[in-house]
Amino acid sequence: MRALLKLAALVVVAFLAFGTPSYANNPLIGGSSHPTVLSDKELDGVKGSGYYAQYYGYYGYLYSYYAYYYGYYGYYYAYYDGPNGTGTSYLYNAYSYASSASTYLYYAYYYAYYGE
Repeated sequence: MRALLKLAALVVVAFLAFGTPSYANNPLIGGSSHPTVLSDKELDGVKGSGYYAQYYGYYGYLYSYYAYYYGYYGYYYAYYDGPNGTGTSYLYNAYSYASSASTYLYYAYYYAYYGE
């Protein structure tokens, strides 16, 4: 029985390995262009790159995650503890992080759009 299972597994592996078409001759499918290497000066001209866009984008998304986290637990604690429990401080933290996230993401968009 084991020999039969090993043989079946080998047949399945061989079928998958040799039965599927290979695109090794043309790995760029769909008319895409070949990848190019850009220097730092050329990379600065690409919209969406640059130190400030990445900095503000990173912290904007991080703060939006914190806002989601505190909002989720804020609603949870507000449901079980009532309006004067732990949920109130969690919801305030969620609001604070959401406000910071919107500011940071605005600046990330600004620097990514204008390329500064």
